[in-house]
Amino acid sequence: MTAVPEATAVPAESDQSAAEVTEEPTAPATEDANETTDLSAEAAMLANDASTYQVVVTNASSAPLTGVVVRDVTSAKGMLPGTVSLQINGGAVTSLTSSWGTLSNGNQAVNWTIPSLDYDLEEDKGDTAIITYSYTVVGDDRSPEDEKSLTNNAAALAGTTQGSSRSTHNFVEVPALDVTKTGTPNVSETGIMQISYTVNVTNTGNAALSQMVLNDAKFKGAVEVKKGDTAMSASLNGTELTVSDSLAVGETMTVTYNYEVTEEAAADGTLTVTNTVDVTGTTAAGATATKSATAETEVYAGEVELKLAPIVIYTGGDGSNQAVVGDDGEMVDANEAGLPTFGMTMTLPDNTPVTVEDNEAAAELYDVTSDDGERANFKWSAVAYNGNATVLMQLTPEKGTDAARIKLIDDKGNAVTSDEFSVEDTLCQTYDTELYVQEEGTQIIAEVNGKYYNIHYENSTLTIRGTTPDAKTNTVANDASQLKPDVDVPQAVVPSDASYYYVSGNGDNSGVLKVEDTSSVSLLVDEIVDQSVETDQQYVQMMKDKVEADGGVLGKVPADTTRTWRFFYMDLVLANNGNAVLTTDKDVTIYWPYPDGVTYQDVVDGKYDVKVLHYTGLNRNYASDAFATELNDCRMAVYTVTPTEQGLCFTVPSSDGFSPYALVYQASTKTPEENPGTDEGNGGSSDNSNSNNNQTTTTSNTTESKATAPAATPAPTAASIIPQTATACLSACCLQWPAWQWLPWLR
Repeated sequence: MTAVPEATAVPAESDQSAAEVTEEPTAPATEDANETTDLSAEAAMLANDASTYQVVVTNASSAPLTGVVVRDVTSAKGMLPGTVSLQINGGAVTSLTSSWGTLSNGNQAVNWTIPSLDYDLEEDKGDTAIITYSYTVVGDDRSPEDEKSLTNNAAALAGTTQGSSRSTHNFVEVPALDVTKTGTPNVSETGIMQISYTVNVTNTGNAALSQMVLNDAKFKGAVEVKKGDTAMSASLNGTELTVSDSLAVGETMTVTYNYEVTEEAAADGTLTVTNTVDVTGTTAAGATATKSATAETEVYAGEVELKLAPIVIYTGGDGSNQAVVGDDGEMVDANEAGLPTFGMTMTLPDNTPVTVEDNEAAAELYDVTSDDGERANFKWSAVAYNGNATVLMQLTPEKGTDAARIKLIDDKGNAVTSDEFSVEDTLCQTYDTELYVQEEGTQIIAEVNGKYYNIHYENSTLTIRGTTPDAKTNTVANDASQLKPDVDVPQAVVPSDASYYYVSGNGDNSGVLKVEDTSSVSLLVDEIVDQSVETDQQYVQMMKDKVEADGGVLGKVPADTTRTWRFFYMDLVLANNGNAVLTTDKDVTIYWPYPDGVTYQDVVDGKYDVKVLHYTGLNRNYASDAFATELNDCRMAVYTVTPTEQGLCFTVPSSDGFSPYALVYQASTKTPEENPGTDEGNGGSSDNSNSNNNQTTTTSNTTESKATAPAATPAPTAASIIPQTATACLSACCLQWPAWQWLPWLR
């Protein structure tokens, strides 16, 4: 772009001399100092465009000129150059230093001094100087808004006469927009699945936009429009939003709004919502620009599999803070029921397990609905089970949120609605466990790493093993000095560096989930459940027959010997988590109290031959009519007993686990006075009045068997169990489910 200032000027030494200022190459010299030459009527002057000006000064005075001052005035508002170039008669280019200043009217001005311009009288031609500089247009060059051009005036100042020439670059309004749209899925405060949309509109043209109109099919409810932190005036009519505040060149406005998702997810759980916004911007002169932007928002990324973990417990433990529900949706306090904390595993659609990292919540679960109304009743965080798992999780409710719940279904397909657990003709009861959704139409979704998933539920089982009213639990000790004195049931000592694991219901996945808080790890000690399975037969008698019959590990008792029996059922449990069954990676030392009439010294002196029999694998997992088969299949281990001041001591290898145990001791019966006191004079009295579990038998004396337990294996094994009768309280048919995923970890 070229300025065409033109003027005559009288040189300092002659009133008749003059300097002629012209524009090259477009405009001729003229005497009209106010002529406007439009060099770019069809061109758009946009911000960041560069314009190059050339001021041409010719000596038209018929005499040499010195110190010719050229003054340039421009309406440009941006930074003007400090250095310009000077060329005389096409010769070498030199530099002129500029010092621009601002005039009172806001224009900028500079004076350049050309050292000299000669004049050839013979040729009747004066020297010509060309001053060149460039300027980059800025947005402020259009202010005030009614200005439509960028002007430049150049004048030669010499003597008393001056002239000027003006160059004008008209602005052609070219409105333009840049529009972006993004959508972020989330759950509203009222429990509605929604997409939060953000539309950014930037004026990239060369003229202010006096109005913007946005059309979007997802406009519903409140819409917020801001320019920076300042709210803009806008009105919404159906799906059309009109913004009446001006948007200057380079400015951006942001439109935000929420859309409640009504689309149905696909069968595989995926749902992507596609939405387009159309934006039209209009200048004060009526010029318009239109631009669209589309957002594809992945609302549901597929189905995550939520699988409950199986768990095995004994009745009588301390319950968790969860709840169980019956068909009527009523909850029962799990603390009353003695039920455990339920766990779960979650698996993403690509079969990647969801894991807990750095003890942070691995997922958030919400109940959402596409119906109207406030339905945000539940929100839970999936955190590490027991605080140390990475894959197994439990659900922790948000403050003010009801707990997630578990529904228990018995073997007849009925929901558990009573807190009574009756052994009757089975020694345990296995319930199907499923997550309970309170209201029909409520959808539970999971948020994992910023993505949302529908949930596919995999149910599991809760196995409850009954105990008799005489069952007791003693916290395990780390050494014998911590044992309680004067107890009438066995106690356990386990090394302090032992690890404990939950046992899965099927016994195949023991050792998966480690117990972090071991403060309530206990030895459960119970009587043998003695139910009739055949006419005149009892469990304890059948258990004795297994080891006393011909070929049994003890053989028959000789006529001159009495053999006394004491039975206990034992297992490791976590008392504060519903008596959940555990296993350990260390051998367990048991201290069995001396039976009445038998002392430490008696055993040391050899008066009694004492052994412990372990019916490994005989767990309380079966109906009573299956006991004979289970007993026949169980492996017998015989442990040698060491007398100690704290009791009769023997070691249970970690690979054996726990189940029923029998303490068997025998002494000479030549004279009754030499025998220890027994029930009915049969040698060896019980430490309680249960005649079924304390029995004296005359048997043949056989070679003493050493413990036959195999070497400990790296992974702990499930503990053993024996049947029992009695009614135990399950007291809690309503269990809330924490956010967790259940790996197969419980036996």
